[in-house]
Amino acid sequence: VRQLRHKIEDIKNHALESALVQLRRGEDAEKVLNHFAHQLTQKILHQPTIQLRRASLEQSDEKINVVKELFDLSD
Repeated sequence: VRQLRHKIEDIKNHALESALVQLRRGEDAEKVLNHFAHQLTQKILHQPTIQLRRASLEQSDEKINVVKELFDLSD
C-alpha cells in the first residue's frame, strides 16, 4: 500500500509541477486544469490498463476479478 501511494503521489507531483509552470507562464487556468486532470488520469491508469489488456488476452479471470473488486466495478 505504501509503495502504491508513493508511486501515485510521484505521478501527481510531476503533473502538478507541469501545471504550475503553465499557470506561471500565464496560460488559461481552465485549459491548464483540464490538461492536468487528463494527464493525471492517463498516467495513473497507463500501467494498469496494459496489465488488464494482457490479462484479458491471457484469459486471466483472476486478475480481472481482482481489479473489478478493487475498483468496485460491475459487469
